[in-house]
Amino acid sequence: MKPRLLVTAATLPRFAGDPEPRFELDLARALTARFEVTVLAPADPAAALEDMVEDVRILRYRYAPARNLDRLAYPGAIVPRLKRQPLYLALVPFLIAGLRRAVS
Repeated sequence: MKPRLLVTAATLPRFAGDPEPRFELDLARALTARFEVTVLAPADPAAALEDMVEDVRILRYRYAPARNLDRLAYPGAIVPRLKRQPLYLALVPFLIAGLRRAVS
């Protein structure tokens, strides 16, 4: 049995053909030769909360008060989204709390 490895990601492709950068998924996939890899990433309404992609288990944690508000991390990176939509700053504490709950 392989040792288990948890990788946290700020962004990850949400579905096949998603333009989100996949470098974290590629890294996780490369590690599957030695580990049973799970990637923990923020949720998005367009993505399944749990999935298996290229031998990598994907778990997406909810963080916003309502599922349709889980939009801080996608599309694109968090910081540019905050610059374009300053109201999303209200979601940052929820994102941090959601990650903390997910890894506990």
